[in-house]
Amino acid sequence: MKDKLQLHLTLECRDRNGKFLWKVRRKSKSFVIAYFRNLESLCIYSTASGTCLTTAGVARTISATTGASHGQVNAIAGNTNYGIVVGTGIGAVTPADYRLFPLISHGVAPGNLQYAACAVGAATTTVTDSLLTISRAFTNASGGAITVNEIGIYAACYISTGATEYFCFVRDLVVPGRVINNGTTATATYTLSATA
Repeated sequence: MKDKLQLHLTLECRDRNGKFLWKVRRKSKSFVIAYFRNLESLCIYSTASGTCLTTAGVARTISATTGASHGQVNAIAGNTNYGIVVGTGIGAVTPADYRLFPLISHGVAPGNLQYAACAVGAATTTVTDSLLTISRAFTNASGGAITVNEIGIYAACYISTGATEYFCFVRDLVVPGRVINNGTTATATYTLSATA
């Protein structure tokens, strides 16, 4: 079916000089419930009909009517509350997933990666396709190798009280896990596409 909406994940790694080391590309199958609650709220411009868990594990009701910055994923460098995030968890993906666990923290301490800003590309079209990309780089300056087993997208959303909370929209496993050695940078790119 050509007109199906698809999400693809690309993860590639380069050394400190920009030399290509490895690349993984796969179809993402892992939109989770918060994504659909958010879509529902946007479509009716009202509060979603049910709750979902924030990345902190608290049940909240998404409401797209509160502010213009609803649904943001373009996090600044160092911010792991939203944007593309990576983790070391290996648990099977389920529709009720609400976080990566454990999330790889930002920093240079052992087990940490440095999160660059999360970039959202302009939506584009070709003769047959419509595309949107979200990407983020992760640099390992921890002194040791780090294995990424899961990748996801967190979004900053308003809830029914008017506060901002963070929700997991996508969670994907990377099987087998990919090693990011010290001194290298991995870049994750999600591409949302539809073919006419």
